[in-house]
Amino acid sequence: MEAHTYVGQAVKALLTYPLCDRCLGRLFALVGYGLSNKDRGKALKTLILMELHNRISNGDRGALELFTRLAPNMGDIAKPLYKKLVGKELEVKECYICGGKLDELISKFSTKISEVLEEGGFKSFLIGVKKDSELIRREEEVANTVRIPTWESVRNELRREIGKKVMNETSIPVDFTNPHVIIHIDVDKDSIELIIPSLMILGRYWKFGRYISQSKWVMRNGRKKYKLSVTEVLENLSESFKSTNVSLHASGREDVDVRVFGNGRPFVIEFRKPLVKEADLSKLEEYVNDVTPWLKFRLERFCGRRVIKELKSNEARKSKVYRALIYVDKPLSEDDIEYICSFFKGRVIEQRTPLRVLHRKKDILRRRSVREVKGILIDPHIAEFLIHAEGGLYIKELLHGDKGRTRPSFAEVLGCDVKVLELDVVWVS
Repeated sequence: MEAHTYVGQAVKALLTYPLCDRCLGRLFALVGYGLSNKDRGKALKTLILMELHNRISNGDRGALELFTRLAPNMGDIAKPLYKKLVGKELEVKECYICGGKLDELISKFSTKISEVLEEGGFKSFLIGVKKDSELIRREEEVANTVRIPTWESVRNELRREIGKKVMNETSIPVDFTNPHVIIHIDVDKDSIELIIPSLMILGRYWKFGRYISQSKWVMRNGRKKYKLSVTEVLENLSESFKSTNVSLHASGREDVDVRVFGNGRPFVIEFRKPLVKEADLSKLEEYVNDVTPWLKFRLERFCGRRVIKELKSNEARKSKVYRALIYVDKPLSEDDIEYICSFFKGRVIEQRTPLRVLHRKKDILRRRSVREVKGILIDPHIAEFLIHAEGGLYIKELLHGDKGRTRPSFAEVLGCDVKVLELDVVWVS
């Protein structure tokens, strides 16, 4: 048998390792169409036996010697010919990879998973198999030894065969993109773990009041610091999805005393371990907007985790427009307002971590640009500005200077103290 043929490669493998039909066939999984690995393995063993029987019948003693070496590693299929040619019963060896238990594993896990899916009322599923197991280590040893390039992992076979049996037994479909539940199989521990993927909704929120935090703020005494938070309002949707908890992922975070107008702030609300995966977003939006008049929400679409990464990434490249109302302790003129607008247009600001957040953030120097400033003088001590700035620039510190930690600042350029009376976000890119 020529070594470069599939039969020759199968002989090479069986001379080294005892293999069941499935584990032998899996070495050739990438060739042949519409065949199971069990079919492939049985077919290869059958061809080997036919070829050897023919050669032995024609007096080839080398073929008989090869057969007696191969037969214990081939399993029950070789027993009749062995008894005919050798005159005694063949003692077969256990499959080196699975111990002859792969069919049993597939049947056992299929039954267990089917029961769990039906009891839990799940609408779709996906099978996963833990990587680190003795079964997989043995298979990789065989694959590395025999060097047959057409093999597939036993993990693939388990996922496929168990998935097919579960679908046949329950009529619950496999979903490769958005499964209701992912079931991880641990072969060594003979156990399964249910992982219910999070459900995520992309949206935007508006804040019409001040002292509304983005996340729930609980003090050491267990009391809430602020009566209302964006996350708490969105948590009202948790019951609709029967989820265990909720997380808010937003594109930046405004201070609690800052309102949000314009196009709103983008966010993703994540519902963990939801038992319900479908809902009418328009009805949920209507429901959550009835909770309080101080917050408004738009729920745009269901999304994946990639959208969260997009929200969080490149924050500095994004820009925001703010409305700031300030008080200065010296009289201002229209010329002062005009100078501020001209001076800060395109200006790069050097800003150390603000004193007010230094207790929770590393003290670093960041450079961010102000793109444009427009302002009006309301009275000699009060002015209003629209500030278009790069994401990541602390606007309050841009205005009052933060004791020289932000330069240049409005206070430095005006040569007087600046007090921020109001600050609002009016646009988020």
